[in-house]
Amino acid sequence: MSSKQQNELDTATQEKIIDLFDNEAIWDADDTDGYIIQVFHELKAAGAKIATLKDQGWNTLLHTASLWNRSKIMEELIRRGAPLNEKNKNGHTPLDLAMHWGHFEMGQQLRHYGGKHTCEKERDIAISQRDLAQQQLKNCELEYEHAVGSLKRAKQEREQLRIERDRLVVLRAQVVEDCASLANQVEDFRSAVVSLTKERDALHIQNAHLQSELVCEQTARNNAVQSWKMAEKVIAELQQIQEECREREEEALRLRNEAIHDRDVARERAKEAQLDQGIAKQNQMELERERDQAIERLLQNESEVTHDKEKWRKLMAKIELERRNIQIEIDRQTEILRCENEKLEKTVTTLTVSNTRQNADIERSQLTILTMERQLGRYKQELGTVTEQNTKLKEQVGALLEERRLEYKSWRTQLEIKMQQEFSDDLKRILEAVITTWKALQTCQQHMSTLNVTTAQPRASSPSRTPAIMSSIFQNQRPHTSATGSGNSGFLPFIQEAPATGLKGSISTSVLSEPSQLSDIVSDAVLTDREQAIVDHRAQAEAALKDLSIGMTSEQIVQLCTFVQTFVGDVTAYISANLQRLRRRAHAQDKIIERKGELIQRFTHHREEKAKRQSPARFRDCSVRPLL
Repeated sequence: MSSKQQNELDTATQEKIIDLFDNEAIWDADDTDGYIIQVFHELKAAGAKIATLKDQGWNTLLHTASLWNRSKIMEELIRRGAPLNEKNKNGHTPLDLAMHWGHFEMGQQLRHYGGKHTCEKERDIAISQRDLAQQQLKNCELEYEHAVGSLKRAKQEREQLRIERDRLVVLRAQVVEDCASLANQVEDFRSAVVSLTKERDALHIQNAHLQSELVCEQTARNNAVQSWKMAEKVIAELQQIQEECREREEEALRLRNEAIHDRDVARERAKEAQLDQGIAKQNQMELERERDQAIERLLQNESEVTHDKEKWRKLMAKIELERRNIQIEIDRQTEILRCENEKLEKTVTTLTVSNTRQNADIERSQLTILTMERQLGRYKQELGTVTEQNTKLKEQVGALLEERRLEYKSWRTQLEIKMQQEFSDDLKRILEAVITTWKALQTCQQHMSTLNVTTAQPRASSPSRTPAIMSSIFQNQRPHTSATGSGNSGFLPFIQEAPATGLKGSISTSVLSEPSQLSDIVSDAVLTDREQAIVDHRAQAEAALKDLSIGMTSEQIVQLCTFVQTFVGDVTAYISANLQRLRRRAHAQDKIIERKGELIQRFTHHREEKAKRQSPARFRDCSVRPLL
């Protein structure tokens, strides 16, 4: 009896309760049922609760009735609400005591009213846990089927994404080809700009020559007014042509810059598409790896559940075989069942965690698929805009080239007409300048011969100074360049005739002698012969000038044209050499820009990876046990 009840009841009632539990003679007699029931009425009248009374061993009155096989007392106690499965200090229920002492009818009555063995209670708990595990297993199987279905759908979507990726790769290749064609067109446009620049420089040189010759003509002739007016008209037309060329050149440069900008934009778009393709492939590989891990976990859980089922089946068979000795084996079976219960709880927790983790993985895969679909839509729009821009740029470049070709053709025809009209006057002025140069050279040679006549014989190689003077005069008149050879630089060509004919003859042709040939001729002759040769060349040049003014010979004009062409060739070689250097510099600048773009892409990728490492998926990292 508990201490609280002892405090509430008086001494007489407590003595009755103690006597009721300890008096074995009352319980052992067969005709004492009425007396015990009367004691129950007295104790209830005294305020005691019959159903909850216990002795020092926590045995209730129902335990005592089961021990002494008193069925009437047991029925009375059950009607008064006594608990059927209450345990004493040893953990025994009334049914355990009745069956242990061989009171089978009493045990059947208790079992009929709901009494149970201690092992049956543990078994019921195990069976309920097993049913719960089976239910959870069924739920896991359903979730597994759902996961397999979602995996199949993900495979189908992945196949669709792969087809879309192949299509994007083909579109990217087309964009790269278009960019290459645009680059070729830009190179052609640059070459056209270079040719226009050369022509502009030639026009500048011709303009300078024309201005100097017009000034000389004004001071030398009486009819300079008319020729001056004509020269002003020519200069105005040339300036207008130069202004038009400059405007066209500026427009060409602007279009070239726009083409380069569009090409860079197309390259950046292609690089972004390639980067997004790599990210999509990486996400796909991660999804496949997570899917394999989920399948492995499901298979492992299924094997554990089947193993637990087999183990429980063996345990139940063992319990059925050992029911006769249940009292002896009850402690050991209780401990075994407790351990198995803990294992089942662990398996249930692992299954719950795996279920939540699989749900999170499925949601994550759905989010990644949605983001990839959005990215594909954006890429389609960008590719459409790029193709439209490429078509517009091609149309503009074609129209510009056609317009430029027509303008160049018309300008070339006008220029040829004007140059044919002015060519004879220009050649005449050139011949006069050459004659004055030869006269100055002759006076220099005469002074040199008078100063040092005695040392003329030992210095056999001194005649080579005359080409040096001519070389200095010629180098002051033209720009220096490294493209010409060492044998052709620094010498002014002389006009020679065939040895058997004169200038006046119709078969006579003026020949431009090379500087090496002139140096050989002068070095073999003595000083007086050289002076005589210079006088002869001057006479021949004057005769050629007279013939040119008369207009009889055209072969001399051809020779003078070759002289002018050599001068223009030197200028062209200088410009072409500098142009190669400028092209190499532009190519190096393009490579630097591409390298900067690659570095920016790497930096962006590194920053994204760093952000991913700083903020990982916390639930996945916390829920999965690390591999040892």
